[in-house]
Amino acid sequence: MTPRDITEADMEHWADLNPRRFSFTGPGEIEADILACPGLITDGDNLAGLIVRVPWTLDEIELAHLARGGTIWLSTWGGLPVHSLEVQEPGLSHPSETRSEL
Repeated sequence: MTPRDITEADMEHWADLNPRRFSFTGPGEIEADILACPGLITDGDNLAGLIVRVPWTLDEIELAHLARGGTIWLSTWGGLPVHSLEVQEPGLSHPSETRSEL
């Protein structure tokens, strides 16, 4: 899986939550040739003031593994913040359309 660049369709999808493009990096990552991670910061809800959203793209092998019942692992460093994994249907670009959460 790799994070992908933010598109205008992404901005439209989250428009009701005031999306802002952002590039995420950690201390020393640029110097270690670790690429910055593109994402969005959106307004939150009663649980969180701001929400970080990163779109991921799966390659053909990862998609085949999932189709056969594979598992997606979420790994975080320094603890597990409140999070969610979401699947966006291809072509879904308007916030009034259904968002599915895993």
